[in-house]
This record gives sequence, C-alpha cells and structure tokens, in this order.
Amino acid sequence: MIVEYLVRGVKAGVVAGLIFGLLLALVANPVLGYAEGIGHESGTHDHEQSTGIQHDSLVSIFNGISVVSGVLWGILLGAVGFGVAFFFLEPIVPGSGPVKSYVFATAGFLTTSAAPWLAVPPAPPGTTHSLGVQLRLLVYGGMMIAGAVAVVASMLLYGRLQARPDFPTPFAVVGGLVPVAALPVVAAVLPTDRTTVTVPATLADGVVGLTIFGQVLLWLTLAVGHARLTGERARDHATGGVGQVSHGAGGD
Repeated sequence: MIVEYLVRGVKAGVVAGLIFGLLLALVANPVLGYAEGIGHESGTHDHEQSTGIQHDSLVSIFNGISVVSGVLWGILLGAVGFGVAFFFLEPIVPGSGPVKSYVFATAGFLTTSAAPWLAVPPAPPGTTHSLGVQLRLLVYGGMMIAGAVAVVASMLLYGRLQARPDFPTPFAVVGGLVPVAALPVVAAVLPTDRTTVTVPATLADGVVGLTIFGQVLLWLTLAVGHARLTGERARDHATGGVGQVSHGAGGD
C-alpha cells in the first residue's frame, strides 16, 4: 500500500516541482540577480559587450538548473511528505477526500517554512546576519522539528475534541490550533538573528514576498495534484468493484 502513496506523491511532486522551477527561472532568478547587483559597480560598456554572450549562456544554464532543482525538490517533498508521512498520518489528518490533501499541505508548509521563518525569516541577498551560518541552520532545523510536533499534536487534539459530543466543530478547530499557536513562543526563546539589509526596502520586501509566494505555490500545487490523483484512485475503486479493491490490497 505504501507504494501507491509514494507513486501519487512523486507524481504530484513532479508537477509541483516543475511549476516551482519555472517560477525560479522566470521570476525569482532575475529579481535575485538584480538585488545582488545593487550597490556593486558595473563594468565598462566595452566589457559588458564582450561578455554579453557568455553572460546570456550562463543565465540559460542557471535557469535550466533552477528548473531541474525545482522538479527534484518537488519530488522529494512529494515522496517524503505525501508519500511516507501521509501514509502514516492519514488516519489523524482532519477532513475527508481532497480536504485531507489540502490540510496536509498546510501542515507541510507550516513545518518546512512558516515555523522556521519565525526564528530565521527569509532575507534578500546582501543581508548581514548576527548569527553564523551553522547556528542559523541549527535554529532552522530545530524550528522544523517544533513545527512537525506542533502540527501532529494539533491533529491529535482536534480529533479528540471533535469526538466529544459536547464540543462543536468550530471549538474543536480553535482548540486544535493551540499547539501551532505556541510556535512563536518557542521561536522567542531561541537565539535572535539580527539582520542588516543593504538593498532598498521595497526590493527587500519584494524578494521576501516572492520567497513566501514560491513556497505557498509549491505546497498548493502539491495539494491540488495529490487531491486529483487520490480522487481518481477512489473513482477507479468505486467502478472496479471488489476485484479492483483486492488488486490494490495486494500492493501491501
């Protein structure tokens, strides 16, 4: 059975990763390149002309690498997230049908991006940090673990509260979000990374916003792809009858 989950996760990851890679190549790379060039002296006009063709070739290669990297990153998230993790956590994920895919994608975004950003926010190129690279990676990883624990605890708590007949669903949702709401407290006790941004504030905000948008888009397209594939599998089982279900069970 886990093989079916892995296949669906990888398929969704390929599509999501391709879209994410194109976003990197067509939008993010030019913006980041411009940001990195702010404050640096440009060469002479003659030098720019002589190296223009070489520069264009390097840009094309770098954009190609970005697309491939995006696809690989999508496959990794699809396999580990919607493949392995979803296989084990599906019973406690709130909702039913495609709703589970979107809830789980939200949990994935909180774990891999939103929770770590509370302690180590995304920053534009040229930013100076008070914390070293290794310490920032440790803090980022620690917040990822805290995020994973929080989302799993929220799912379990929601399930327990919803099972109580005297607890309406809206109250169960609010109560279930308590562990996630505690994440800023965890981030507050960790070392603070004070930053100095060297690019204009508008450009810095744009780069940060693009980073956030990219991760939201990645997880959203993962959810859409996974929900579609899961729905197709459910329809195949419904129309295939007992024989189809038995064949699927043989995948264990």
